[in-house]
Amino acid sequence: MTQWTATFSDWISLPLIFILLGTGFFVSFRLRWIQLRKLKHSFNVIGGKYDNPEDEGDVTHFQALSAALSATIGIGNIAEM
Repeated sequence: MTQWTATFSDWISLPLIFILLGTGFFVSFRLRWIQLRKLKHSFNVIGGKYDNPEDEGDVTHFQALSAALSATIGIGNIAEM
């Protein structure tokens, strides 16, 4: 079983890398590189430029981002075990 798994892993790894990179490039191209075009806006949102002190709520944009990232990374670390 271990030999078969190692052989399959060696065989599939290179095509899988090309498929993942190709898909990422295709999606970025189709969305017209939005992750680069809106980078300044994302930093402005995280920095609090659009915050209104009179709005209800206790969580800032940065706190929401930090919580979402920690949950995503934490689940990934647990699932990887």
